[in-house]
Amino acid sequence: TGTRMGNILAPLASGHGFVSLAGARVNHCEDADIATIELCDVAGAALLLRGRVPAVVPHPASRRRRRRPPREGARALVSGYPAALSRFDRGWLGARRFTMVTCPLDLPHIASRDGDRVFNYGRIACRTDGLPIRTPELQGMSGAGIWTLKRPSGTLEARLRLEAVQSSYVHGRFVRGHDVGAVEAL
Repeated sequence: TGTRMGNILAPLASGHGFVSLAGARVNHCEDADIATIELCDVAGAALLLRGRVPAVVPHPASRRRRRRPPREGARALVSGYPAALSRFDRGWLGARRFTMVTCPLDLPHIASRDGDRVFNYGRIACRTDGLPIRTPELQGMSGAGIWTLKRPSGTLEARLRLEAVQSSYVHGRFVRGHDVGAVEAL
């Protein structure tokens, strides 16, 4: 594709180290502003994925048709690295992850394409300890996964299912994501 891949800092058994992305392939989706990065030929792929990929990820072949949007009241998790929580210093980019739990909104006039997902994003949220905080602007977080949280009845275990890829937001109103079904062909 002509996309040049560099190195990425990854967690190692003792500290951190650079892992080369040589051999990675970028695949662009024609129908949506989504791309995938294929790591099959990357020697350190396991190091890159450690702690970043949920335990339950559906195989792409299981997505034969567009899924219905998550039901109203369901919960979703969005996690990424917004520019507001990043700092560039002496040639290094330091980014802090921002993770939020939210719920889907029924705003068909905001979903620009069939299958786009819209989720609540307020200016004030509660941390896990219950204290209210101001939420950051989300520039730079495009491409973050939007995962629905499902808890099978009778268990304490939560399961995650990738539903969308974050594409835009309006601070204090919503986060929008493209349906992951758009990348089936990739």
